[in-house]
Amino acid sequence: MRPDVRKILESSFLKRELFLNLYFENCKCYVISTEYEIYCLEKYDSINFEIAGVLFYNESKDLIQIFAVDPQFRGKKYGKYLLQFIVSNYSDKTITLHVRISNEAAIGLYKKAGFIETSCIHNYYEYTGISEDAFQMEYKRS
Repeated sequence: MRPDVRKILESSFLKRELFLNLYFENCKCYVISTEYEIYCLEKYDSINFEIAGVLFYNESKDLIQIFAVDPQFRGKKYGKYLLQFIVSNYSDKTITLHVRISNEAAIGLYKKAGFIETSCIHNYYEYTGISEDAFQMEYKRS
C-alpha cells in the first residue's frame, strides 16, 4: 500500500489506545471511540499494512454488533485473537452476539472462544426479501 494511502487511513482512526500481542508479531489492534468500541486488527510489515479484522462492540448492551475477518486472514487465528481480546477486557460481563445459523465456520469459532448458544431468533436477518434465523450466543466468565 502506498504510504500516502496509509497516512490517510491512519489519520481516520481516532487512536485512543494501542494494543500489541507478541503472538501476533507485526500486528496492532486499535480501539476507536464512537458509539461502539471498534477494534481493528492490523497486520503490517515495514512497508505495507492490511486490516485483518474488525469488531464492533456495544459496551452499553454488552453486544458484539459486527465481527468480520478478511477472507485472506481466516483460519490464521486473527479472529480468535480479536475475540480473546474482547472477552479478556470485558471479563466481568456476559457478552452477547448473533450469528446466522448457516454460518458454521463462525459458530465453530465462537464456540472455541467459549461462547454458547442460548436461543434461536427466527427471521433475525432480513434482506432483499430473504430472511434467516440467528443463534444468540453468550460468553459468560466461569
